[in-house]
Amino acid sequence: MIITVTLNPALDYTVWTENFTLGVTNRASEASLRVGGKGINVSAVLSAFGVPTLALTFVAGEIGRVIEQKLSALDFPSKTIWTAGENRINVKIKSGVETELNGKGVEVTKEAYDALKSALNEAKRGDIVVLSGSVPSGLKKTVYADLMREFSLRGVRFVVDGTGEALKTALPLEPLLVKPNETELGELFGVQIENKTQAIEYAKKLCEMGAQNALVSLGADGAVFVSRNGECFVSNAPQGKVVDTVGAGDSVVAGFLYAFERGRDLNTAFLTGVASGSATAFSQGLATKEKTEELLGQLQNRTRGSL
Repeated sequence: MIITVTLNPALDYTVWTENFTLGVTNRASEASLRVGGKGINVSAVLSAFGVPTLALTFVAGEIGRVIEQKLSALDFPSKTIWTAGENRINVKIKSGVETELNGKGVEVTKEAYDALKSALNEAKRGDIVVLSGSVPSGLKKTVYADLMREFSLRGVRFVVDGTGEALKTALPLEPLLVKPNETELGELFGVQIENKTQAIEYAKKLCEMGAQNALVSLGADGAVFVSRNGECFVSNAPQGKVVDTVGAGDSVVAGFLYAFERGRDLNTAFLTGVASGSATAFSQGLATKEKTEELLGQLQNRTRGSL
């Protein structure tokens, strides 16, 4: 079982418009509204690949009711925990380039946090828990490390897709995988990542700080992968037209875990993650198994694998 934890879910409202201009009325040519949040996206892709998954998340207010309804209509089980405040709406404007305006989100009460830990008691030895996304108010920035410290003693493995202090404090607890993008990796170390060589250098530092594996997504430039045992892989992105990048990074995590849990070698798991992320970026919606399989064969510097 792979359990995902989304501390700060949202409704993602995406609009497409030509020649977006500040200060005037802009008309949308197309729009979509879907439940969002990094862990929820991971669960959605895993479910599409046939992997058992459970999504845990906080909901609050009127927007929380909509999120709960949308989650109940998806093809995988979820557990919503009610807390204070109001869930956020993230606005994504597609007009040549992508502009995002992300809301603040919920306030997690002590009772809600305790309920989350009770829900995590469902995790069994060997299960994987994915901790991803921003940390809302009411929780310490060390919340990922705190959860890992409590549940890793039971043999639960963790994946961390977070930023800043949440990621840094989790590293000494030896997560199975961390997956920053190039911007998040650079911010952690106070540098600007400009190429794959730099990405590899700082991915190695993540492993030196405790991560078992580090996968750094580089957008159109592909990704790099470093493991604590010294393995290092590089991949370009497959060819295709970018339609919507929302959820692409989460799809990388899902693709990697899908192949990894099936016993594939690290290089194949890495490439499956890259293919899955691209499958989302090239679609209006999240990756499918079929699209991921198609793109897996295009990847350069690959160890050929099959889904």
